[in-house]
This record gives sequence, structure tokens and C-alpha cells, in this order.
Amino acid sequence: MHLFYLPSAAPGMQQLDATESQHCIRVLRLGKGAEIHVTDGQGHKFRAVMRTADTRGCVVETMEEIPVDDLRDWKLHLAVAPTKNSSRFEWFLEKATEMGVDEITPLVCMHSERVRLNLDRQQKILISSMKQSLGTRLPLIHPLVPLEDFLDREQRGQRLMGWMRPGITRWVGSVFARETHTTFLIGPEGDFSEEEAVLAMEKGYLPISLGPNRLRTETAALAACFAAHLLNGS
Repeated sequence: MHLFYLPSAAPGMQQLDATESQHCIRVLRLGKGAEIHVTDGQGHKFRAVMRTADTRGCVVETMEEIPVDDLRDWKLHLAVAPTKNSSRFEWFLEKATEMGVDEITPLVCMHSERVRLNLDRQQKILISSMKQSLGTRLPLIHPLVPLEDFLDREQRGQRLMGWMRPGITRWVGSVFARETHTTFLIGPEGDFSEEEAVLAMEKGYLPISLGPNRLRTETAALAACFAAHLLNGS
């Protein structure tokens, strides 16, 4: 069953936006009377029927809610320094959405090679990935922010930092607290500077290892995402 993003999804008559409507009609060739699924991106999914087929905005009648099995009590927040190659960061966004992440904050660090992002494009990637994986949770992506400013923000639950410094051998699984909100810090290709790491530790972030191999930024972020789900048994 085809899944569409409808932020205001609720029982009754609703309208898909132009982007979703064009995909529905021009790509999938669906028409009036077709049955589809819609999600609000907040963990809810509904059965719906297309009442009009209009590329400017299809009107759908949203019926009953469909139970989903991806609801969980804990949240995962990945704070990641974007890669210089934008396609690699976009690949990370796509895969992290498929795996299950709740928030993403792009960071500017001392060794960062990218200090600008197209948030509109990133949002479209997240929506597309959520629908492709038949998920119902749309990650919240924040604007690019300096690491120091991010560290000043209060984060609930456990705070962990992937750091490649020699001697950091504490594997994430040995300290991970299950079923609690988790924030991971992942640095740029050149890693966090000593000063940045010390500041993060002063803010309560525990340096951990994601394995013996040196990982690219986007790989490390996905490893953290996978570890959180694996250790939570989800």
C-alpha cells in the first residue's frame, strides 16, 4: 500500500500538498477512488481514499487509524558534523531515517569542512525516506549550529560522544542505558578537537568507542543509530 505524508492526518476530509499529489498522480498513476495510507510523521498511520485527483492538491477522505508497531518510549538524537561531500551526509539522513532516529542536529566544529546546508532539501530527503521505508516517524532536523551552542542546550537522558582519541576503548554497549532518551555526538572527519571534547565532557557527555576501526563521519553516526536500536532490543 502506498504511503503519503499528511502532517494534519486525522479522520475526515484532508488535502495532500502539491508535491505529494503530483507523486500520487504522475508517478504512481493513482486516481479517484484509490485507497492509500497517510501518516502524520508523528507515529500515526491512517487508511484513506482519494476523492479527487488533482496535481495541485488531492482531496482524500481519511478513515480509521491503522495500528503501527514502531512506537517506542525512548528517543534518539544524533548531533553530527556534516561531511564536506553533501551527498554522503544526505545518504546518512536517508539511512538514519530508515533505521529510526527522532532528531538530527548538524554541527559546526573546529575541523568542520561544511558550514552551510540546504534545510529544505534535507527535509525532502527525510520525508522521502520515511515513506520509502513505510515508517511513521519523521525525524526533526534542526538548523546547523556551532558545537558550543549545542552543548549549552539541555538534553534529556544519557549523553554519549564518539571520540577517536587513543585510549578511548569504552565500548558503547558497556555503558548504554536502555529505554532512555539518548543523544550522540559525532564529530567531523578530523574528529573533535581536544578543547571541544573536554567541553563536551564538562557538559556531561561520556566519550565512547563505536569499535576498533576508524569510521567515516556518516558511518559512525549510523553505527551509533544501529547500536541504540540493537541495545534497546528494537
